[in-house]
Amino acid sequence: MRAAGFGKLGAVPVRAPLSPRLLDATVSGSDRPPAGLMAAHVGPRVELDASELDRIAPEDRSSLSRIRAFAVPALTDLAVEIPRTLEANREAIALLTRTFPFPFEWKLDRPIFGALHKQTLFTFLCEAPEDDATGQPMCLVVRGPVTHVEGVALDTLEGKQRLERVQRSFSATTDFRATLRSFSMRARIDRAVWANVQSPFV
Repeated sequence: MRAAGFGKLGAVPVRAPLSPRLLDATVSGSDRPPAGLMAAHVGPRVELDASELDRIAPEDRSSLSRIRAFAVPALTDLAVEIPRTLEANREAIALLTRTFPFPFEWKLDRPIFGALHKQTLFTFLCEAPEDDATGQPMCLVVRGPVTHVEGVALDTLEGKQRLERVQRSFSATTDFRATLRSFSMRARIDRAVWANVQSPFV
């Protein structure tokens, strides 16, 4: 099963500019509770904080009232093991398949290993089941910091040294796939949102 009318999500950067890019700009906002496959797996509605609101361009703020975004407690605080960073996308899809018991074709259209190596972030945005309460297409926005490199915690000196070695290897090599096959990481999700907007929840 796939959400209808989602459009070309793959054309949007993983870390999109902070503006409310509604997946369906023709649909008005709604206070109705969510419905459909994700309804049993979401929590309270998510609102942008003051610092996020200040960064949104004035011409985009008219869209804010139409944003529907809900926390996803089932994903929050989960640890994600990434045995080889080249396969980070595969691990993300496996995580979603394990977490949600309904049939859905989870798909990440963009590689996410760059953020792992450069920003020590496990982060992705993907199509999700639609909200049956409104008929709107929805997406999942997931983010969490890398906590371990090659089994060593990043808050230790050895962990920092290993991360520096990984980052140097990634920057220096011409065969980046070999580097990505060589290193393992662990991340912990600290934000997961089901929303009718592609940003600014990354």
